[in-house]
Amino acid sequence: MELSDREKVRIFNEAAKNSYLEVGYNNDLDEYYSSDASIRTTVGRIVREVSDHPSSYDISEDKAKMVKELIEGRKKSGRTDSVKNYSKKKVQQHMEKPLQEIVEGNRDMLSAVMHKKLRSLLKNNSELKDTSLSQISGAFSVMFDKSQIMLGKATENIAIQGNIDKDMEPEDAIDTVVKMRDKHVESNNN
Repeated sequence: MELSDREKVRIFNEAAKNSYLEVGYNNDLDEYYSSDASIRTTVGRIVREVSDHPSSYDISEDKAKMVKELIEGRKKSGRTDSVKNYSKKKVQQHMEKPLQEIVEGNRDMLSAVMHKKLRSLLKNNSELKDTSLSQISGAFSVMFDKSQIMLGKATENIAIQGNIDKDMEPEDAIDTVVKMRDKHVESNNN
């Protein structure tokens, strides 16, 4: 994960008021790191990097010193992180998003996971051999149907043969088609 200088400065500034873990969660580092220890370590590394070279980040020596003192003071006070609170906070923030944003975000993540899995299957013959044809065809069927829907095309075609007189009134033609369809459905259900 590569952070911009601006993001590093934001993390550095937030570390003056919040624990490393809280700063990490607030900046979505939990999406890149699987453990709280990794999040803390990453934030600590960023804080040291910025405080050791403040001029590289357009921060004055005084501000860097002040932030370092605030961090040290917080460490001495024994303030601890409550992982549950951060996890709950993240879930709450997620649930406050509009439903469409949540669905689209999850769709994009699942698409990326599927893409990665498919590329892995193509590269790894033994993994491909362990994947059944029904799994592959099921995934293909769903993706095909969804693409058809997105293109405004049919996902299913039903042909009903019957005779409609070209001189029929429109209402009579519709009644005839409905009757043919009902007969077709009934014969397929038996």
